Amino acid sequence: MVDDARRQATREIARRELARRLYYDYARYVFRGWQDTIHHHILAEYLQGVEQFVATNGAKGIGRLMVFMPPRHGKSLNVSVLFPTWFLGRNPDKRVIIASYNGNLAMDFSRQGRNLMMDTRYRAVFGDKSGQTDQVRIADDSRSVEAWNVAGHHGGLVAAGVGGGITGRGAHLLVIDDPVRDRADAESRVRRKTIWKWYTSTAYTRLEKGAAIVVMHTRWHEDDLAGRLLKRMITEEGADRWTVLCLPAIAEEWAEHVEADEVIKACQNGWWRAVDPLGRTPGEPLWPEKYDLATLRSNQANIGGYEWDALYQQRPRQLEGAMIKAHKIRIVGEVPAYLRVVRYWDLAVSGRERADFIVGGKVGRDPQRGRVYILDIARFRGPWADARPRMVQVMLADGVTVEQGIEVAGQQGGYFQELQRDKKLQGLTIRSVNPRDVGGKEVRANVWASRIEDDLIYMLRAPWNNTFVSEALAFPRGSHDDQVDGVSGAVQMLGALGGPAVGETVDVPVADYRREHRSVLWPERI
Repeated sequence: MVDDARRQATREIARRELARRLYYDYARYVFRGWQDTIHHHILAEYLQGVEQFVATNGAKGIGRLMVFMPPRHGKSLNVSVLFPTWFLGRNPDKRVIIASYNGNLAMDFSRQGRNLMMDTRYRAVFGDKSGQTDQVRIADDSRSVEAWNVAGHHGGLVAAGVGGGITGRGAHLLVIDDPVRDRADAESRVRRKTIWKWYTSTAYTRLEKGAAIVVMHTRWHEDDLAGRLLKRMITEEGADRWTVLCLPAIAEEWAEHVEADEVIKACQNGWWRAVDPLGRTPGEPLWPEKYDLATLRSNQANIGGYEWDALYQQRPRQLEGAMIKAHKIRIVGEVPAYLRVVRYWDLAVSGRERADFIVGGKVGRDPQRGRVYILDIARFRGPWADARPRMVQVMLADGVTVEQGIEVAGQQGGYFQELQRDKKLQGLTIRSVNPRDVGGKEVRANVWASRIEDDLIYMLRAPWNNTFVSEALAFPRGSHDDQVDGVSGAVQMLGALGGPAVGETVDVPVADYRREHRSVLWPERI
């Protein structure tokens, strides 16, 4: 019994010592109900780097950190509650400022942190039950949730709302947790300007020498606080250089490989694009034990594409000022039977084949009403040798009634000839299409994008809808535009909208057309 008690005591001493040294072990020790996850592990490593930066006066560690994670994945618990208390336990003479979109939320974080520091478990690590000579506790005469101090030291914590005053308060650690309340705030140019002014003229000026900043918020808009900071990092000499931990709910299509110039381009557009920090493969969920892929896909279907991108994937899509108002495209469950249908293949093959996609946009047009229906998006990763067999499968599945258009610009001409010679494709109509005959990407896209507001562009409900809408909203500044190009090429094949395509003959009288298709179930509002 004595030996068991001694071993237990030894283990407890070791746990407390680890909690003092390592943030992740601290979080597991002091927070009841803690769940071990790989994304909590990596977040802990980054936060520990922030503490190291302050402790070494900027010589080592991470001085500027952005954290982007989905809701209900523990980011605020870690960044705004647990980490500041561990930070103060190790650095009781340092000051912390926590700011959020309003003072009440920031004070709630402060309250949780203050109460934790009075808890038995915290006291066992840093306080009067730790056996340490320099014990850390809340000062008796300063326990307000708005501001409290560490007894016998210069350190403490202040909670404030973004936009509010923190004059006279210094910070060695500035935590900004959700400066934007919601979509309405994010879409408000005035509100974005207010947040930026507060950051540059109020918050930033409170930093002490060797101070660190942690910015964490939902990426509602590419011009939000994080977006502006990312842009400045690339475009402004001397601007702060940020370390970014971006953990989307589902690993992105680029999870395994991203070129350096793609990272730069994304930052210039106000968002982050990089290889998945956890080494996940595309489509893999972040916390499968709590939110499996089926649950996440259900969330995606229920909240909509661009809200999903912001809340769960940290990919802001600007609705205000977007060239293609893709979120306004009507999604239907069925389409008219009497359509002229084509598929255009945007080959997009370059020297960086692994980063490119080959896309076939299948589009139909109602010659009577001038309406355009986006029916399917086939999308394959290059290189050509890998994508070509899958292209052929799609073309064969389309059948002889769907005309296939192949992009011919530069080296793509050789691919067109190769497909024409393919014996499996004999009987299909395959023709070359040079997109440059119409103009640049924006000009080609505008041919159909400008008709969205006229209720002339529809989209068949399908799993690819959200990905297409996201890309279209970011066009022409997004990292990919192949799906948009695929639709634009198909529209080019169909001819001018609102009337028959060049060379197209409509020889079915309107009365006969209606009589022949009177049994078709048309979607509502079409």
